[in-house]
Amino acid sequence: MTQSIRWHGAEPTPSWIGIDTPFYYLNDSWNVALRLVDKGRRLYREGRAQGRVPDNPKGYPGAWTPVSLGRRGPLVYPWDERDIRHAAKLMAYLWADEPGLFEEFERNCFIEQVLKNGDFLTHDNNVSPLVNTVGMFACAAADIVWCYGVTPAQQKQIFGNIVKLIKRTLQVFDPEGSGLLNVGVGKEWHARGFWGTFLGEPNHFPANYDGRNKIVIAGMALAVFAKRFRDAARALNAPEASYLNEVFERLVAAIEGPAWNEMTQYYYLQRDDNSARWFHSINGQCEDSRETDIVPFYAAEACEIPDRVNAVGRVLCRALLKDRIFPMPTHYPVYSWYSPAHPNGVDMGEDCGQIGGAWDTPYFHCVELLARLGLQEAVQRAVLRRAEAVHRDQDCLESFRLDGTVDNTRFYNRDEYIVSATAHLSAIIEGLFGITPAKTGFAEVNIRPNLPFYRRHRHTGHPSEWSGRDNAISVNLGPGKQLRLTVRYNEDTERLILRTNRAGIMAHIRLPLDLGARFMRATWNGKPVKACIKKGLDSDFIHIDHKLDGGELQVQLKPHPQKGKGSTPEINPRTC
Repeated sequence: MTQSIRWHGAEPTPSWIGIDTPFYYLNDSWNVALRLVDKGRRLYREGRAQGRVPDNPKGYPGAWTPVSLGRRGPLVYPWDERDIRHAAKLMAYLWADEPGLFEEFERNCFIEQVLKNGDFLTHDNNVSPLVNTVGMFACAAADIVWCYGVTPAQQKQIFGNIVKLIKRTLQVFDPEGSGLLNVGVGKEWHARGFWGTFLGEPNHFPANYDGRNKIVIAGMALAVFAKRFRDAARALNAPEASYLNEVFERLVAAIEGPAWNEMTQYYYLQRDDNSARWFHSINGQCEDSRETDIVPFYAAEACEIPDRVNAVGRVLCRALLKDRIFPMPTHYPVYSWYSPAHPNGVDMGEDCGQIGGAWDTPYFHCVELLARLGLQEAVQRAVLRRAEAVHRDQDCLESFRLDGTVDNTRFYNRDEYIVSATAHLSAIIEGLFGITPAKTGFAEVNIRPNLPFYRRHRHTGHPSEWSGRDNAISVNLGPGKQLRLTVRYNEDTERLILRTNRAGIMAHIRLPLDLGARFMRATWNGKPVKACIKKGLDSDFIHIDHKLDGGELQVQLKPHPQKGKGSTPEINPRTC
């Protein structure tokens, strides 16, 4: 690898970037994750990030980050398909103005890892025989082009390589043109390398393992990849847009056709050609596991059928709020987040203190879809439980245990796990505060906070901790654009206020309401603006489109019908 002339290594995240919320543990979890990511970028560059190989005094070229820095199993490879999954997003939110960084990462991702014939070169410098390795790369590559776009200097080569990569992937893994991709090819069918759940683990074998079986989630990842590059090509009037759109439509037709189960209202994950059967589980024998990693990613990013997006979201929401587990592959080791604010049995008899966990990519993907659908309580439950564990352990771990154990002989667990840190930062930015690109390269932005401003029950005596204060986040929106956002709800004046700096781009704003009928009017800098009320799956929202010109949005609400009718005294179950 060579290095970009403009990029001279990782710089610390600018001090102005951060969050301010009423919960110290949430703010602290942000800081813990940010320190770890910055440390990882620096040590990687210095050649001291890998624990099992001699230090490299010249450092490692490229803008990659290591998977783990801790004592428990730091990975030996200079980079991994997993570690760029969330780091690609954070380049836009945290380090967008670092000179030469994007050009460096763009070359690493789209030029150096794609061979002349379109084969994908994996982190261990081998051509991947398994489609899911290509799919994991596609997830990160789709993120980076969506958040940044494509630089004009390398536009022709990048789009050319992307087309070659897609053509080669379809040629090798879908030779019959079905729109669904095979597991893998060649003698490696029975090698210990099946990444069937996109978790990157070497021993996730399905019971009916065969490289010719169809893996739906690999097609889902490639569909998002094709869509994002199609949109980037269209924005630049590149000729490759038509082919990318053709591939996207072919993949989606297969996913939304035979791979959709109308009876269960969920996608199949695998077709076993040996038995001519479809399965909801990668492991082939279990129809109930419904591994939730790429499915919510696809639903949030590519699916254009609202009923099907809603159906996937309801599965995730029920798992979190009713079953009190995090949606996950059931065969992956279960772990829990312990909430000191909500110990077992305190919250009206509901066990909110313990929640089953998911590896970091499913964690973020589930939060991403739940945030899109406005399932706010589920978003809050997921992000705040993760924040409590990070604050408690003062580390981002591969798995979080109830007692904070890291070095547990019963279960292998990495500490200083950078994948966990980047996923948590992404979940706070995009899930809790709802900041996402609405067009390639943040030409437009979505602002859809999922913050609990209102009392859960109007007859309770205590307002939300988020009420009566500024709740703030400051991040980049790609190169040259900053966003400083504060949202405030004042219960006394029944006023919801949103303020931003002068970013100069169009924003699609969605603010939560506890009751849509309370809406009276909306103003921007005192002047009336057009607004509409829409109902989500479990909440009402006000939608406003406006350019971020440094002004202030005020939403005036009517008093709640139950306001002033008395309250129910707080009951402590411990003393009952």
